[in-house]
Amino acid sequence: MPQASSNWRPSARISRLKRRAEIITAIRGFFAALDYTEVSTPVIAATTSSDPHLASLTLDCMGKKAWLQTSPEQHMKRLLAAGMDACYQIGPAFRADEAGSQHNPEFTLLEWYRPGFNLAELVDECRALIDKLRSEFLDQTGTTIDIASYNEAWNRFLPGNPHLMQTPELLQLLTKQERASLGLLAVDQARDYLFAERIQPYLREPVLIHSFPADSSAMARLAEETTLRGQEYQVAARVELYWKGLEILNGYHELLDAGELQQRHTRDCRIRADRGLPVIPPQNALYDAMNNGLPPCAGAALGVERLLMCLLDANSIREVMAFPFDLA
Repeated sequence: MPQASSNWRPSARISRLKRRAEIITAIRGFFAALDYTEVSTPVIAATTSSDPHLASLTLDCMGKKAWLQTSPEQHMKRLLAAGMDACYQIGPAFRADEAGSQHNPEFTLLEWYRPGFNLAELVDECRALIDKLRSEFLDQTGTTIDIASYNEAWNRFLPGNPHLMQTPELLQLLTKQERASLGLLAVDQARDYLFAERIQPYLREPVLIHSFPADSSAMARLAEETTLRGQEYQVAARVELYWKGLEILNGYHELLDAGELQQRHTRDCRIRADRGLPVIPPQNALYDAMNNGLPPCAGAALGVERLLMCLLDANSIREVMAFPFDLA
């Protein structure tokens, strides 16, 4: 008799999956206490995010090409434009990343928006959520997480002002071997590589980093900053949470100008085409919603499995989810 395969078993221990459920219940409790409404939006749609850093998954649906959503952002903003108040969602999202210790093509995303919030208020709320979970599940009471600008975080490890540096200056911070293997890089690619290799792995304690370079604005509005020498430049009103070398959360003071968003979509699709990535159809329903009156708001998206890895001291995403792609 052939030996039975064990591939039917979940990759995570049942005890850890129960702990996962407790943490998600605590997250729901956090938002309920702040009068958020839990919503549910589609995971299959006619378009998705055009961000060149995101690889999307497609499928044939009723004879048409459709996209599995990388985030519920476009649909949640349509709800806000229709009159929904502060809302959040916990559900599946999809990205065609290589499966590994930090990635799975399907994962759980927490996303939330509050009308009337700016970036500083969003940062405070992100900090309150993480502090609550650390206190409850790690017994880390009486401490609060660090907050730093992108420039401040950069200068803890690297010289120069990353908002003003051009490609030649950034390339000087790479080794000869890196320059040879990476080839030609745009400013954003060189800077992103340096941040990922020289900074992110060393962000072991949780830190909220805000005021990102303007070319990483995605769907965030832009703000002005000034150097000590009086040089003015724009920054993206964006915040990210890093913990144990992982990017956990990404939030914006949201862009309200539909025309500007359309221009960014066109730019993104040009970059995607240059990089051999699929061109994304325009988000016409979102543009219409924004023109109808998307209220001033801020919002964030948090990768639940990566958060669980930090809270449960796991080394792989497989340890905090039941069935990763190879077992699904």
